[in-house]
Amino acid sequence: PPPPAQVPRALFREVAEEAGRRVEGLSARETSNVAWAFATVQVPMPHWLTSALPRRAGELGPQECANALWALAVASQSVAGLTNALPRLSQSGIGGGEGGGGSGRGFGAWKPQELANAAWALGRGAHGTDGADGCGVGREGTHAAAAKGGAEAFRRGLHRALAARVGELNGLELAMVASALPSVAGDDDESGLLPAVISRTSTLLVEGRLASEAVVQLREGLLASAAGPAAVPPALREAFEAQAARTAELLRRVSEPGDASQEAVRALPALGLTTLGTQGTADLLRALGLLARGANGVDAREDGLEEEGEEEDEDGDDEPAVYLQGVPALDEEGGDASPQVLCSLRHHLLLSAEQEGGGWAHRTLSEPGRVLRSGGKPDDDGGSALALEPVTLRFARDRDAEFLALSAVLASARRAAQEVGAAGGGWKLHGTVRLHVTHTPCLSCVSAMLQLRRLLPDVRLRISFDAPRPAARAAKA
Repeated sequence: PPPPAQVPRALFREVAEEAGRRVEGLSARETSNVAWAFATVQVPMPHWLTSALPRRAGELGPQECANALWALAVASQSVAGLTNALPRLSQSGIGGGEGGGGSGRGFGAWKPQELANAAWALGRGAHGTDGADGCGVGREGTHAAAAKGGAEAFRRGLHRALAARVGELNGLELAMVASALPSVAGDDDESGLLPAVISRTSTLLVEGRLASEAVVQLREGLLASAAGPAAVPPALREAFEAQAARTAELLRRVSEPGDASQEAVRALPALGLTTLGTQGTADLLRALGLLARGANGVDAREDGLEEEGEEEDEDGDDEPAVYLQGVPALDEEGGDASPQVLCSLRHHLLLSAEQEGGGWAHRTLSEPGRVLRSGGKPDDDGGSALALEPVTLRFARDRDAEFLALSAVLASARRAAQEVGAAGGGWKLHGTVRLHVTHTPCLSCVSAMLQLRRLLPDVRLRISFDAPRPAARAAKA
């Protein structure tokens, strides 16, 4: 089926501004729906919306609450304000209010998908980072203790409910819950959530009910848990390794000349995967010779992850790739958090263009640091012979930040070749291109990296990316 039509940003902005003017008249469900819309369209949430959600906490039903938490996490907003406000309903009655949740029934009124969405949101948007609880109450003295205690009560209650009802979760829901496992203390797991997830994972594997994407996400969550690699069932490990091997083999064909490359690119969606997860993607990039020095927040020179025999970069920049969420953002403009993925592009290249009368003309192409954002328009410079081919994985990937950066390199080289008068389009490029991304690269972007390497065999590509802190700890362990 054709992809859904994108909402014009100008139209969305007008509707959103009107919603902001009427926010006090919106119901709790309507406020939650507005938050969901901002997250879905990938527009940063305004303060009037993030502050309105905690104020309406007492009116949120299970579906509205789960949707609001999901939206805040997707939009890279802290969920602290909302989770701090929710327990004020009552310690046992979370989930009542508008939407028929049933006051006093607690999480028993929540559907499995709502529980999974909330767990995923808490796993992604760790609470407790705001300077205020979102309701105008400063975090000082008794207010601070009550706020932190309320958020913790919500988290613990959610985990207990999930552990008791884990048998109701399907594979994708279970994978969403696995993302919350890093926040479950190993020696203080009163909920029993970790062993419950491990048991349910094994059951679904035996029954053949785990999709490829779920296998990746479950392995990622279990690796990042307090138990580390020991939490991954052998059957899950084997299933992931088989998927990773098929993926690597297909991607290696992307670097091959001729029709084999194009066929491999177009076969990627059949894998049923978006990524191989944080650790899996780092391992994949290393195997393909694309990973910058260091892996998953670990200094390569400290932990022995340096590739044996790898030579220093030509420009002398031999820094390890340390990628942890929580380091200063690439967004130099500051401002509110954005759901957009950012990609920092740096390169030092030498263009050699063949001249009509013989000989070669040379030009240096240097980019000290440019930030590209997902959602932008690719710079193809009208060229078709050297265009990169994106892959549709859940949605079109031609606006991914990494794809935009790689397309910009090709476009810059084509323009320079034209300017120096390359005879018959004959030119070569030497040097190093570095990308640092604020998210795990998807398989479409890895494919684009390999396409670039096939088109420009004398250019070295070095990739690093941000990894969540729990995943980084698991990898180091």
